[in-house]
Amino acid sequence: MDRYGKAQDFIYQIAPAELVHSGKLERFDEIRDFCANKLYRCVFTFWHPESIEQSDNLVRKHFDGASGNLPPIARTALGYLLSYLYNILKSGLNHINSLREVDFKNTMALDATALRNLEVIKNMRDGSKKDTLLSVIDFTSTPMGARQIKRWLEAPLIDARAIRNRQNVIKELLADIALREELKERLKCVSDIERIMARLETGSANARDLAALSNSLSILPALKTTLFGGGELLKSLSSGFELHSSLYTLLFN
Repeated sequence: MDRYGKAQDFIYQIAPAELVHSGKLERFDEIRDFCANKLYRCVFTFWHPESIEQSDNLVRKHFDGASGNLPPIARTALGYLLSYLYNILKSGLNHINSLREVDFKNTMALDATALRNLEVIKNMRDGSKKDTLLSVIDFTSTPMGARQIKRWLEAPLIDARAIRNRQNVIKELLADIALREELKERLKCVSDIERIMARLETGSANARDLAALSNSLSILPALKTTLFGGGELLKSLSSGFELHSSLYTLLFN
């Protein structure tokens, strides 16, 4: 498969609401037609920064030394996106401060055709979640969990050690019904922290968001205690559980 085919498969997996382009992409019509057929809600936006130097300065500002290891094409694309976001949001983007390479070496490569034909995430009738593999196994209690299990299904693990580790955590949860039910009930009270934090960073959060964040943070100590009461793997998860006590105190007072 050529790089354009891989790009199309990746676009299908993340299902973006918007794709920003500079008008310089080869086979642009091919990618646009692909999105029109399989991601009909995706919008294409043309953008070009005032200067290449300006966009490059934004990359250095946000990522400092980490940006030096980027391939030139990735650095240029990142700079274009940052300048576009600054132009649209008219606010600081301090929460965008780290880079993570998408690593496919330890996951199965499911292309757009396989995901569609197997109806992993969307069915072939109307593109909804109904009657898909995701609908059968998604019993998550939070929006964050729902997004995570979707990512796992789109890119299943192939590393035996990682698979066994995940299975062993599930085994511990299955063995302790009381702990599992307690975790489930507590998680139902946790709001979408990821989305709230994004709104805070872009200056679009309101009082309801702050109240929801405060309530969610108040549940974290009990969650950590519950995890610590489980098996060895669950205990190890609890040891890295950040409570964000100072933020909770600030919001609560």
